[in-house]
Amino acid sequence: MIPLSGGPQAYLAYAYNPLVSFLYSWTAISALKPGSGAIIALIFGEYVMRLFYPHDFNPQDIPHWQTQIAAILCVLVAFMLCVGSPRLGTRTAVILTVIKLAALVLVTVLGLIQLIRRKESSALRGSWFSGTSPNPSSYALALYSGLWAFDGWDATNFVTGEMKNVERNLPRVIHSSMSIVLTAFLFANVSYFTVLEKVRA
Repeated sequence: MIPLSGGPQAYLAYAYNPLVSFLYSWTAISALKPGSGAIIALIFGEYVMRLFYPHDFNPQDIPHWQTQIAAILCVLVAFMLCVGSPRLGTRTAVILTVIKLAALVLVTVLGLIQLIRRKESSALRGSWFSGTSPNPSSYALALYSGLWAFDGWDATNFVTGEMKNVERNLPRVIHSSMSIVLTAFLFANVSYFTVLEKVRA
């Protein structure tokens, strides 16, 4: 653990030399971060556009230009929040995190209510893995999706330069955050199986 700000750049400069750190930073700024941001914005845009179509509408039929406009607006709003004030961007991130956790708790509670009322779906009573693919590439895709969902755990130690009492607080942050995320999503997925029926192709 290196108590310096700068993320991977600080680690690469310490482990190798400043040139490697500079090359990584240049690649991240020009390709890696914009690419991942564009993917997230497009996914967000698609989900936003689904709100304006019937529930049985095929998402593949949504015009691409509508998804792209929603993604551009998303990026512009995030940009304005961060440029307007450093504290505003941080507060927005905290508020959105609280909303996300509250939504997961609500989903879990609704699923638990259905379970207590004995009105669970057949998906919960039956085999959870029936109809799944035995293809190894499907498992690779599932693992990659999981890594994408839990992305961020590898960046926790990058904030050590701004933390007080790092030796005590960093393990607490890692253990508590991972426990909260794993528990919240585990119970949310059980609730999905409790309430939703499997879609038959």
